[in-house]
Amino acid sequence: MQQRIEETLFTPVLGEYDVIVAGGGPAGIGAAIAAGRHGARVLVIEHFSCLGGMWTSGLVNPLFDYENKGGIVQEIVDKINDAGMNDHSGHMYTFDMEYMKLLLDRLVAGAGADVLFHTNVVRPVMRDGAICGVVVENKGGRAAYMGKIVIDCTGDGDIAVRAGAPYTMGRASDGACQPMTLMYKISHMDYVQRYPNPLGKKTELFHIMKAGAEAAGLHDYDFNFDQPCLLKLPGLHTGVMQMTHMRGYNGTDPLDLSKAEMEGRERVWEAIHFLKTYCDAFKNVQLDQTAAMIGVRETRRIRGEYEISFADMQAGRRFPDGFATCAFGVDIHQPTGKSQENDIPPIRPYQLPYRSLVPLQVENLLVAGRCISGCFEAHASYRVTGDCVAMGQAAGTAAAMALQKKVSPREMDGAEVARAMERDGARL
Repeated sequence: MQQRIEETLFTPVLGEYDVIVAGGGPAGIGAAIAAGRHGARVLVIEHFSCLGGMWTSGLVNPLFDYENKGGIVQEIVDKINDAGMNDHSGHMYTFDMEYMKLLLDRLVAGAGADVLFHTNVVRPVMRDGAICGVVVENKGGRAAYMGKIVIDCTGDGDIAVRAGAPYTMGRASDGACQPMTLMYKISHMDYVQRYPNPLGKKTELFHIMKAGAEAAGLHDYDFNFDQPCLLKLPGLHTGVMQMTHMRGYNGTDPLDLSKAEMEGRERVWEAIHFLKTYCDAFKNVQLDQTAAMIGVRETRRIRGEYEISFADMQAGRRFPDGFATCAFGVDIHQPTGKSQENDIPPIRPYQLPYRSLVPLQVENLLVAGRCISGCFEAHASYRVTGDCVAMGQAAGTAAAMALQKKVSPREMDGAEVARAMERDGARL
């Protein structure tokens, strides 16, 4: 088989921006809004047809760890509440995903940012070790957009890695990553899951499912996951389910991702059949939608100027350049087991430092979202969406300020970034 083809490509430059944001998920919208409001000319590039990433294309609820952030994530929550598009599953805040799409369109446009949907960022444009733009492909073909600063909000750190930034992946012992989950939306059920679980370590829903199986004589049913969560959404008898777990796949391998998506749909239909057949509260359940993208919990962690450690979390460490406080626990879905780790030592709320957003070895680049610099355990805490918005806000604020000061993001004083965020309503 031929091992490669050789091409000579002439790629037109279609635009020049101050800040290019790769990825329009929670981190990306935080970056775009912050940079735009601070006066930068911003382009957001998103693979799907809407902003929101895991919130919208991934159907991920609830909105974890937003309560102590202030800033852009609190603004989003307030606007959702004002529209009556919110609900709660126990203490967990949920929202309507369709309204979230519209709201994010309005907020990003209101900040003056341009948006390209249905567009893939395929590689960075580099000059003397610094990123100065990106090459994209979409319905219009292949093109380049030049940017003074690029913020990688792809989740996987795709742009940072292709630009030459070092990274780590998976747990220290064997490199294994947490499993993926395909979320799905259901309706016509007569059950609201209670949180916290009153029946022990496994969720209440798991006990109901297990009891239903045993009543039907299925004493050895092979459950895929023992912590299934049904999260109530706005509207009657409607929710999203976090149940399917696809293990052993590499979220940066396109073939693995494809196989995981296909396995996920099989597992969703298996779950719907099980619920209809063995659980009375779900006898009329209807599958409304599976997510357009599988939920990838973990892939690359880009090595930065500071790596958040487990010791930092245990100490509840604060930093001079701390821009947000993460209060979410270490949530490790077992790479090889069927549960979540429950023997992790407790942590205290800790700050996220600006330096963890600054990759090593590449200039004019920032990262935000689950791919920032931290250890395996830290990643399992800060990867949730409320923290990702705050990371994006920090990156977008820093990028705009660095341009105004004519310094690189690496030279930017993180404490100054944090103070600017505080003036913009963030809580440090």
